[in-house]
Amino acid sequence: MLKKITENATSLIVTVLGLIFLYIKFLLSENLLVPETDEVVSINIFTDYRTIFLRYIPNNHFFTSLLGMITNYIFGVNIVILRSLSFVFLLLSIIHIHKNLQNKNIIILILLAYSFDDLSMDYSFLFRGYFFSSFLLVIIFFNLMDLDREIKKIRIILILSSLLIFHSLSNIYIVLPIIFVIGFKLLKNNKL
Repeated sequence: MLKKITENATSLIVTVLGLIFLYIKFLLSENLLVPETDEVVSINIFTDYRTIFLRYIPNNHFFTSLLGMITNYIFGVNIVILRSLSFVFLLLSIIHIHKNLQNKNIIILILLAYSFDDLSMDYSFLFRGYFFSSFLLVIIFFNLMDLDREIKKIRIILILSSLLIFHSLSNIYIVLPIIFVIGFKLLKNNKL
């Protein structure tokens, strides 16, 4: 029992240190204060209460824009704080994965691979909704894994899938296979 607690504590410490390393790497980035084009559009157009529901281009990630609007009203427009919102959702995803996986070393491998991939690093710190979507997908994934044992998790999965589509319309391509899996599961259990 003590060995298991020690392994989990070690894994958690390495994971936290890895995340701190990633955040420091972000803060020391040469592009820290240079916003991308999508970020400029999101900050200028979609973080205003009058245009938050605007969907004329697929650029609006609703929940990220909502959090950005709240952040801008509290702190003013600060690109570092806005970009850190994405990192918070990356952090929440990793915490959720860590909580649900039996083999904690996989998290360390994921963080190690992630830290060497510049594209992933760049996208994890953009003021976009990608990591909010991935956080919801991590929750959906682990609920799908438990679907055989608890059929009641379908409600949670469908609510989170609805939030994904509401957040960004392009998430429908991810949600449709999930809905098909749930439909087949319900047919298999004669619940439909």
